[in-house]
Formats: sequence, C-alpha cells, structure tokens
Amino acid sequence: MVRQSRGSEADVERRRRRVLRQVIDEGSVQITALAKTLQVSTMTVHRDLANLESRRLLEKRRGRAVALPTVTVETATRFREDQQAGVKEAFAELLVREVGAGDTVLMDCGSTLFPLARRLGRIEGLTVFTNSLRVASLIGAAGAPGTEVVVLGGHYRPDFEACAGPETLRHLARVRATVAFSSPPRSTAPGSSIRYGSGPT
Repeated sequence: MVRQSRGSEADVERRRRRVLRQVIDEGSVQITALAKTLQVSTMTVHRDLANLESRRLLEKRRGRAVALPTVTVETATRFREDQQAGVKEAFAELLVREVGAGDTVLMDCGSTLFPLARRLGRIEGLTVFTNSLRVASLIGAAGAPGTEVVVLGGHYRPDFEACAGPETLRHLARVRATVAFSSPPRSTAPGSSIRYGSGPT
C-alpha cells in the first residue's frame, strides 16, 4: 500500500534529501521507482522533484529524475540553505550583536551564515571580506551606507557558490578583520565567531 506523504517541513526535507541522494547515486531514476522506495504516491514524488528542480539540484525529465554533474548532497548550497532554517535565524540574531559600525568582517561560504549576512547588510560602514558570492550578494543588495563587500578571488566552485583554492588563501592572508564568522561542515555549533584586536585572520 502507498503511504501518502504527510508530516512536518523537516520530514518533507528529509524525504527530498533521500530523493536527491538516490538520484545522485544512480545518475537517473524512474519516478515510479522513487515512489516505491519512499512508499509515497507518484504525485508526491512529482512535487518533490519539482521543488528540487526549482532549486537547481536535479533535472526532471519525462518519467524520471536526472542528476546534475556538479551537485552533491553534502555540498549543494541550495539544499543546505533550507535545512534547520529556524536554528540559523536564531544564531544570526545572536551573532549580529558581535558586529558594530565600522568593523571589518570576514565570512566564509557556509549556508548557516546567510541569515547573518542579511542582517549585516543593514549595518553602516562595514567592510566585509568573503569567498561566497551569495554572502556578497545578500550584503551588497541591502545597500547600507558606507558598507563595502570584497570578494576573495580564486577558483569558482558552483556547488558552494564560492571561490576556493590557493589564490583564495593568498587573498585571505592579507585580510585584517575585526571579527570572523565561520560555519565548519558537520560542526555541532551551526555558527561561530572569533573577535580580533588586530592581525591577519
């Protein structure tokens, strides 16, 4: 018997993560096979695939789902951004208190920091260094007076929507930040900050 999909937003995201992982592992999966594996209706699978496709995590074709070559479950920013959204918003409310007008801020590309970036975009006179194009866009779009965003160059990684590699590290070595925000993968703390008096970060 097919079990109809009902549950919390977290349950739905967990199911979509299973869908994405199976599609990535197999490269291409029939929709009927996904429905059988997940024990849900094909209509539920169609809705899940439509959601994942809208986030550019896979392609939905006639009767099947196809993996995108640059996407993995662990690194896909567009997928991670929607996970534990409430927790990330709560951390952002705490972390933004570490920043004041005129600070120089260093931020990495972790999706945990996106809600913080939106808040930092409202603070005047910041200089923000980041390797994340998403962070740069969120802060820059807010247009706070006197705030500047500097993107650390390097090799562009589409799965992270960020720059990485030796060139990024060379740029990073020249940065002097007042406060730095980082969200290490699989960390028990969704976000963390370090405040500096002076010196390279």
